[in-house]
Amino acid sequence: MALAVVETDRPKTIQEWLKSVQVALPDEELHGMERLMSKLPKDPRLRAALFGVLLLTIGGVGYGTWSLISKATGPTVLTQAELQLRAINTLKAKAEQGDVPAMREMAERHIRGEGLPKDLTVALNWYRQAAQKGDAPSQFELALAYATGNGVPKNEEKAVGFYEQAAGQGHPKAQARLAEALENGRGVKADPAKALEWHEKAAKQGEAQSQFKLGVAHETGAGLSKSDQHALSWYLAAADKGIPEAQYKAGLFFLNGRGTQADPAKAAQWLQNAAQKEIADAQFQFAQLLTKGQGMEKDLKEAARWIFKAANLDHAEAQLQLAVLFERGAGIRQDGMQAFKWYRRAADQGNLKAQLILAEMYRSGKGADQNFQEATHMFEMAAKQGNAEAQNGLGSHYRFGLGVPKDYDLAMQWFLQAAAQDHPDAQYHLGAMFENGEGVKQDYGKAIEWYRKSATKGHTGALSSMGWMHEEGKGVKSNLNEAAKWYQKATLRGDARSQKNLAWMYEEGRGVKRNIPLAFALYNLAAMQNDKDAKRNLGMISQEMSPDQVRAGTTLTKQLVELVQKVKEIQEKKQRAARQVK
Repeated sequence: MALAVVETDRPKTIQEWLKSVQVALPDEELHGMERLMSKLPKDPRLRAALFGVLLLTIGGVGYGTWSLISKATGPTVLTQAELQLRAINTLKAKAEQGDVPAMREMAERHIRGEGLPKDLTVALNWYRQAAQKGDAPSQFELALAYATGNGVPKNEEKAVGFYEQAAGQGHPKAQARLAEALENGRGVKADPAKALEWHEKAAKQGEAQSQFKLGVAHETGAGLSKSDQHALSWYLAAADKGIPEAQYKAGLFFLNGRGTQADPAKAAQWLQNAAQKEIADAQFQFAQLLTKGQGMEKDLKEAARWIFKAANLDHAEAQLQLAVLFERGAGIRQDGMQAFKWYRRAADQGNLKAQLILAEMYRSGKGADQNFQEATHMFEMAAKQGNAEAQNGLGSHYRFGLGVPKDYDLAMQWFLQAAAQDHPDAQYHLGAMFENGEGVKQDYGKAIEWYRKSATKGHTGALSSMGWMHEEGKGVKSNLNEAAKWYQKATLRGDARSQKNLAWMYEEGRGVKRNIPLAFALYNLAAMQNDKDAKRNLGMISQEMSPDQVRAGTTLTKQLVELVQKVKEIQEKKQRAARQVK
């Protein structure tokens, strides 16, 4: 009978050996053993000893015979290692005979170290042989190697060559990579039109990044027809494959009703998907939906959590909003130090609003230690972005030497830039510099030109200065009646100088009809703002007034205070609206 060698190779016990030998021996030999056993000594101990020796002898012979017979005649059950080696040898033989799939598998095994030693150089050699036979996957792998310098010297031109070979055979990833190279001019001359052609081919085969790129092209109209519908279609195709940037874009399109009907719920779904993949813009936008309760239930705490996440990913607008939340304690505990910290981080990233807020905090000492140098620095960063408010602030620092040495030339330069954007305070400063001859030749004509531009926008200081220029006849012919009109406008905006000057005109009847109670009331308004001249004049006029005049003046004072407060509220409302528009 035929015998087979099992993986254990050799029985472990005498009983197993005996069983094996019994199976291997013919019947005649078994009868011979019975006769031999009958001739053994009767002593049990001696019989046992002789029997053991006999078994060992027969077992050794049997094992040797069994091995020879099995090698010569029986099928062998190979070990796992032997099977793997046989498979590798077969694979290698096929690869050496020019079988392309075998070549590719040899490369992959060398990369993974699967049955073969890890060896990138050998792997690339197999890819190269397969690529020469036109194998697109191997051409793509070689392209990646040259593009990254992984296993070969980095060579973007060679990478493009291999991308082209694979792309020409319809390899979608190669088509996408070739498109990117043509976009950026890496290893080939940039050609946006050809790039889009390859992206389109890859996108139609389901390549997600190319689908996203086509969405961008249709959204912007860069190289393709501008179409929100087509853009959304491609964005959704890429979003379904998990591309976070596409999910973010799809969310925005549903939010704003671009290419489809507005759907806040779908917008929230896509934005949340992208937000969970650490897309800071999506986190910020998702937080806005939570804040407003759009497409989901309103949740200020959850909104603050997402804003915090985006802020930690250096999203400047989220950092600004987080600072505001800490400052107000909205959806998060109020913390002035944290508010300042996040304002600073946003400002350092170039956020204009944060820079302006910090500049005012440093200048006023509210929310931060007063520091004119830091205020100047913040104004300068914002001014270089073309912001008129910052340009005006920087000009005022150079004019008055706040945080920097006085420099009228620089002040004039910054004021002119802001004034060109119709900034009323900058126009007022220019008028004052020409009036006083600060860094320029004194010129009342130019002064009143700038004052007038500023005054027509309701600037309190310019209104007061226009009254003064008309009263004194500087740059214009003296006109007390006209002066009183300008002073009246400034008075209602709370300007103490105008209130005092107008009070004197009513006291003396200069340019207006004499009115002592009104003069008393106007002096009173200015005195409330600690104007020393007004306090002195109020004391003097009170001594000459009758009790009825004092009562009338007191009533007028209350009415004027209410009127000034009302005008102030209107002005603040307009300023808030203007800031929101900006």
